[in-house]
Amino acid sequence: LSDNIITAALFHYRHTQAGGTTLTNQIAMGSVVDTMTFSLGSDIATLEASGKSVFVLDTDNFASYTGNLAIGKGGLGSYPAEPSTPTFHGVPVIGFTGSLTTDSQTIVELKSATVKITTGNQIVDDSFGFYMGNGVQGDMRQVDVSLVLDDSDSTGIIDLKTKAFTFTPITITLVCGSIAGNTWTFNLSNVQMVNPKFSDGPKGRVRVDFGACVAHGALLSGTDALSLVIT
Repeated sequence: LSDNIITAALFHYRHTQAGGTTLTNQIAMGSVVDTMTFSLGSDIATLEASGKSVFVLDTDNFASYTGNLAIGKGGLGSYPAEPSTPTFHGVPVIGFTGSLTTDSQTIVELKSATVKITTGNQIVDDSFGFYMGNGVQGDMRQVDVSLVLDDSDSTGIIDLKTKAFTFTPITITLVCGSIAGNTWTFNLSNVQMVNPKFSDGPKGRVRVDFGACVAHGALLSGTDALSLVIT
C-alpha cells in the first residue's frame, strides 16, 4: 500500500480479420484503480481491477482534441504505434497451490480465498473550467480478506473461531502459486475475523465461511495493513 496515487495509461489496439489497422484503437489516459480483487482457489488465480480514467483517446478523433481537450492527450503529439514485440510476464498463477497461515497456525482446510482492496482513489472531475478530470485524490482505504474452509476440529480452525468471537485481531499470510517469479504472498495485519457462517458442502462436509474480514494498519496513517510480495 502507498499514499502515492499512481495513474496508468491503458492501450487497446485492434485489427481487422485481414490484419489491417483501420479499426478504432483507444487509450484510457490518467486511469486510477478504485478496487482490486484477488481471487484464489480456482485452477488459475485472477486479479480484477476497476476504476476511472481522465479521458479516452481514439484514433478516429485524435487530431480534433485541441484547446482544453488537448489535456486528455497526456502530452502525446501523435497516436503511438502498436509495439511490434510485446513482452509477456511468465505463466499464470496456479490458483489452488500455496499455503495459509493464520495467527501462526497452519491451515490445511482452505478451499478459496479473496483479497479485496478498495483504494478510495478517484479523479477530480468537478473543477470549474475543465472538460475532464484535472487531478487525482485519495479517500478512505479498506482491505479485507474472505476465507472459505472445510470445518474441522483442528487447532487452526478453532483458533479462527475463537478470535472472531473474542474480537481479537490476528495476522494472516496467504501464499498463492508455486512457480519461481510468479508466487504471490499476501501479508495482512490486524485482521478482525467476522463471525463464521456454516453451510453444507460437498461429500458430507461442512463449510465455514469467514467473509470480508477487515485488515487494519498499526496506525491510522499507516500503510501496513497489507503487503504483497512476488517471488
